[in-house]
Amino acid sequence: MLAGAEVASFRRRVRRGMPRAEAKRFTVAEAALLGGTVPWVWMILTPVSGERAVSWVPLRDLVAVLGSDPTTVVVQVGANLVAFVPLGFFLPRRTGLGPVRVTLVGMALSASLEVAQYVLALGRVSSVDDVVVNTAGAALGGWLSVLWAGRTTASSAGSPRRRSPRPSGGGADTPGSSPSSSPHPTA
Repeated sequence: MLAGAEVASFRRRVRRGMPRAEAKRFTVAEAALLGGTVPWVWMILTPVSGERAVSWVPLRDLVAVLGSDPTTVVVQVGANLVAFVPLGFFLPRRTGLGPVRVTLVGMALSASLEVAQYVLALGRVSSVDDVVVNTAGAALGGWLSVLWAGRTTASSAGSPRRRSPRPSGGGADTPGSSPSSSPHPTA
């Protein structure tokens, strides 16, 4: 079903005059955002047997988990990190947002999911550490996206629609934008 919707989306974009390469990039980014994020959100919002609780103290849960057996570490930390990497990687491909803004989107989405876990009484612990690790995953994905964009820009010189990443050291948050084109400096 997702594939059919994405094919229809691609065709609609091309009919409306979008260049095929750009339509393909947008369509693949949307499919990857959905396919890479929705299953994790589903898992996060699936009820479990347990009492709902909130853990407000930063790093308390993370330190406790890191002292556990390796399987628990991988499941708890790895899953929370990996859950938001697709969002961080593909959101810039679709929207042009830079890594700082993508990280903020990841943080807001993660915080919203933790609040939803509590409000919906899903039997899960809503933890600030989950927000921290999810946000780190979005940031990692955002920076990987910048690196990938730089690699594809270098390998396809002359491609008019590709953006090259800004060198570290300042400028606008959107890769490839000039400081004069953005009134908002990077945070």
